[in-house]
Amino acid sequence: MKKKNILIIQQILPHYRIKFFFRLSKLCNLSLSFNQINLKEGFIQTYLNKSINFVTTKKINFFYLYYQTNLLKNIFLKRYEKVILSCDVKNITNFFILLLCKILNIKCYVWGHGYFGKNNKYKYFIYKVYYIIINKLAYKYIAYNKQSKKSLYGLISKKKIIFVNNTLEKKFKKIKKNFNEKNIIFIGRLRDRCNLEILIRSMAKINSINKEISLKVIGNGKLFNYYKKKANKLKVNIRFYKEKINFEKISKNCFLGVYPGDVGLTVVDYMLLNLPILIHDRLNEHMGPEAYYVKNNYNGLLFKKNSVDDLTNKILKIYKDKTLRKKISKNTIYMIQRLNKSEYSKIFFNKVILN
Repeated sequence: MKKKNILIIQQILPHYRIKFFFRLSKLCNLSLSFNQINLKEGFIQTYLNKSINFVTTKKINFFYLYYQTNLLKNIFLKRYEKVILSCDVKNITNFFILLLCKILNIKCYVWGHGYFGKNNKYKYFIYKVYYIIINKLAYKYIAYNKQSKKSLYGLISKKKIIFVNNTLEKKFKKIKKNFNEKNIIFIGRLRDRCNLEILIRSMAKINSINKEISLKVIGNGKLFNYYKKKANKLKVNIRFYKEKINFEKISKNCFLGVYPGDVGLTVVDYMLLNLPILIHDRLNEHMGPEAYYVKNNYNGLLFKKNSVDDLTNKILKIYKDKTLRKKISKNTIYMIQRLNKSEYSKIFFNKVILN
């Protein structure tokens, strides 16, 4: 069977999508365009350039909006069978691409969160108009999961919405746990909205009761030094891992994965590590719809957003109740096996590229 020619346009190339694009390129003739690189250029050249054609583009800012050069010309000349756009209301190039693909009879997809986390009236109006345009011009909308799909009902025709559960290009395997361990793990960028400060304050309360319970923080970011100083000031039992580290090795000695702020794909990381998950209860305010993978008292616990006391109580609850911990961990494994029945790239290829 002849491989389909596909163009995927991304704003950034995050490290966790490298394997996804690499494996997808084995299934189709993939061209990839992005504005920013989160990895060293040399790594991309050696790992991706052999199988992916990169479409160079330049980002031109117009106050809140921006435009990407070279893409319209590239699509016109290459005549791809499918073009996949990231759903970004700030990117005015998307409107021109949608229109061009409509004229050229190219199947153009928009890939994103859906109508998730658009809580204030200004965002509601802007995105409502945006989705009306998508409904008119796009071939399909690829939602991140079923919750994302449902959020678009009434804005985009149901026939135009498909969903591919947003996960990671990682194989699931059962990890042998020691349920007597006393470590908590946090994985993620130390940035605005990660809200690590309330977990540090919670740990200060926990350590006043039990000094042996420790927190492992895996991640870098602009707030790394701020949080490290905060932890030192409160004399919390905590260790920061700024460098790239083996998640699995650390997680074997952990009884819980916590994300105190607005979470995204870290939820999937915790499930792949067979860990019970603790996140805040305002699911629609998280960074992404992946938070809806967490079911309270099933594969995780929910705490009251921004409440140090409730966060502390929930950590101690799962620490003290080993029966609950084992049950939740077992359900976490069941949930990720449902989501990761195959490699993410293969699922995406079968549901999007082939159809």
